[in-house]
Amino acid sequence: MTYQHGHQVEAVVINWRRPENVAEIVRALKAQTLPCTVTVCDCHDALEFRLPQSALPYIDRLYRWQHNLGSFNRYIPLGGYDHRYTFFIDDDLVPGARCVEHFWTQAEKLRTFGALGQIGRIVTASGDYRPLNVARGPDFTEVDSLVRAYFVPTHCLTYVPQMRALLGQAHDPEDDILLAVALSMLGGLATYLTPADPDPQTQVNWQELPSPHARGARNVHFPARSRLLRDAMDLGWRPVRARDRSALTGSAHNSQTGDGRGVLYLAIGEAYRGPLIASITSLRRYGYHGPVRVVTDQPGWLPPALNCETVLVPHLGDGFAARHYKTQLEQYAFDSTVFLDADTVPVADIAGIWKVLDTCDLAMAPDLFPSPGDAITNNRRKERWHDEWGDESRLMIRLGLTSRPYFNSGVMVFRRTAQITQLFSAWHQEWRRYSRMDQMALVRAAAMTGTPVHALPNVWNFYAQHYGSIRTAQNAGVKILHFLANAHGSISADLQAALCDADGYPAGGEWELWELNNEGHQGALADGDSPANPRGGPCPGGGFLAQTVTDGARHLELALPGPEAGVRHYWRERDAPIQSWGGPAELARECGLVTAASIVQAGDGYVELLVQAAGKLARYRRDPPPWAPWYGPDWIADDVAGNPSAIRSDCGEWWRGALVVPDRTVGLRYLHRDGESWTAGGAFGHELGRVDAVALAEGANGELAAVVRAGPLLACYRLAPGEPGRWEGPEFVYRGAAGLPALARNRYGQAGGLELLTPLPGGGLAHLRRDGDASDPRWRVTGKIGLWGQPVDAVSLLPWNGEGRPADFAAVTCAPDGIRWHWRQDRLRNLWLSVSLW
Repeated sequence: MTYQHGHQVEAVVINWRRPENVAEIVRALKAQTLPCTVTVCDCHDALEFRLPQSALPYIDRLYRWQHNLGSFNRYIPLGGYDHRYTFFIDDDLVPGARCVEHFWTQAEKLRTFGALGQIGRIVTASGDYRPLNVARGPDFTEVDSLVRAYFVPTHCLTYVPQMRALLGQAHDPEDDILLAVALSMLGGLATYLTPADPDPQTQVNWQELPSPHARGARNVHFPARSRLLRDAMDLGWRPVRARDRSALTGSAHNSQTGDGRGVLYLAIGEAYRGPLIASITSLRRYGYHGPVRVVTDQPGWLPPALNCETVLVPHLGDGFAARHYKTQLEQYAFDSTVFLDADTVPVADIAGIWKVLDTCDLAMAPDLFPSPGDAITNNRRKERWHDEWGDESRLMIRLGLTSRPYFNSGVMVFRRTAQITQLFSAWHQEWRRYSRMDQMALVRAAAMTGTPVHALPNVWNFYAQHYGSIRTAQNAGVKILHFLANAHGSISADLQAALCDADGYPAGGEWELWELNNEGHQGALADGDSPANPRGGPCPGGGFLAQTVTDGARHLELALPGPEAGVRHYWRERDAPIQSWGGPAELARECGLVTAASIVQAGDGYVELLVQAAGKLARYRRDPPPWAPWYGPDWIADDVAGNPSAIRSDCGEWWRGALVVPDRTVGLRYLHRDGESWTAGGAFGHELGRVDAVALAEGANGELAAVVRAGPLLACYRLAPGEPGRWEGPEFVYRGAAGLPALARNRYGQAGGLELLTPLPGGGLAHLRRDGDASDPRWRVTGKIGLWGQPVDAVSLLPWNGEGRPADFAAVTCAPDGIRWHWRQDRLRNLWLSVSLW
């Protein structure tokens, strides 16, 4: 077998003297729910330990040599590892079927880390190794090292040979300790246990295997590990238990409170006066009453009511002068400091941010560009690159620092320790090389001083252009919005006035829906249209997930039956982070217990919610914005069952909308919308008997397609434009379906085709497709998705190209264990990925 393009994870196993174990492990790796490339480092020293022939079909890459370096063998082919993540696993444990998926999901959630595992160690403060497992908790747990299996961003593996050279070649190459120390000292990255998961299939040691010839059984093993740890400490590495919290130096300025902590701002030049006043007012509004210190070059402009301390510094001109002082902030800091750029706006209480300092001395959120290399690639497209950024970028490349984590310095949380003082000194000196990019200089300073920079959760520094309003950001859990220094004009005059009005907007009150960075947000949406919706309007939908349009901005909306009555309504901007949904808003409670709902945007711009409750079908209407009030119910049909499926159609003069819903007895009802009202258009599908569910989509040339589930059977009906009520079918599609299916149109080829997802009785989904250009356009099963356990109740499908992800379709599934978001990453291999929403 060969490497499958599109895999993000390469799993590496060593074969030395346990070939039968390796055979079992590679089979388990090939059965993972998230496909991965399987690599074996085969270094056996006798024929009796060679790999079984039965294992070879499961191996994608095989490296072979006979010089045994123990567990360090996994690093020998380091230059050949080329996936986004490398997953190393020992040869005495079998992973569960969802193990790789679990690590990938947690890696995408954490973003900045050195290595993830499930079995880890915390050593003593003096560096003595103890073979005691650390318990996993509900959140990520930092440990000194991982054992038996670890999941590493591949670009971080370059630190391993550097660290071995620093420690000297005489040491036994303990691969796990070497990795953890290298990540911490050279990369400033921590090692974590992933949060505990009740599903045993996510476990790395789902099954334990025999371990003859184990290195851990030798008497010299643990003393050798302790020696290696102490030598690392001599080079500056600190175990978790040796991080001295008492070595805090005095503040350069007296604090106004006894606990020595406060918020620090920097405002150099007149342009930042208004945004800074807005930021501090908002900070106070949400409950922060502690000290605030402002470093500025202009006196007398801060309102006394904000109760701020001012540190006046010399004026050094415009442009990059602020960074001259930013790289020396430690001189103006509190013992414990939260630094906020003048163009950041707190939109919630910041009290929780201080907890970050319980586990580190410095934390920042990852930048929009995750590494210096990504930032360099982006800047290279700009006209000023050669004049302003070229020399510094080339230096980063020569120093080999382009793969380091790249942090945004707009929000920083730090303690004034001796090491942090050293970091700021190096940062300022590095910045003075070019007097341009402070964040590039920070990467160099952290590497020079060996200072770890920990990842601050993004909710504490989130880019404002991802949201259309303050309220939307708050509903997504964001604490601090960042407007970015080069776009501070995006804080409109109206928004700035509202933020500065402390009396008009009391703590906890509702915000007006001011637009954030309206120009930039609309520009991002206009970059490209979905391949399945080139007109740029709302997607036809057909289920409980829909895309709607408000003044050019696109939103996603979900309408799900509530647990007791009514409907729960969720929404987010289309290109916002996956889990940043607003809501739920409780709707249609007067309908009682709701069985199913469908949401769609009508041709006149209104959004409609169709609700089936107690055998009756009701319609609600509202203006385009997701937060606008709903009006209804208007009862439009009786004696119905199952789910309504409604779409908008722009083809033909006699419909601007179509609706199909199962009848209470047999077949289905069809309604079409002309103007503001729904009109009965006939019935069809009586030959199926009682219908359980339906999914509606618009095909090529205005044709309607309805996929209907009756028991385990799926059947397709079609309605040609201009022939109201004359549905053709049934064409039987699939046997063995369950739940509520989803249907959407693709635009591949000239005629386009249809994509169908259906829940399966045993869990997960089947994916089917019909190619409109094929000479035999029958439905074909293209794969199975997410066979993770509990059966799926319902699925809804949309064409997609949002969030910058390589996806052409996205879906939402409802199951007893929660709601999940899915996207198709690779159309040719039908590779779907997913994350949990609720």
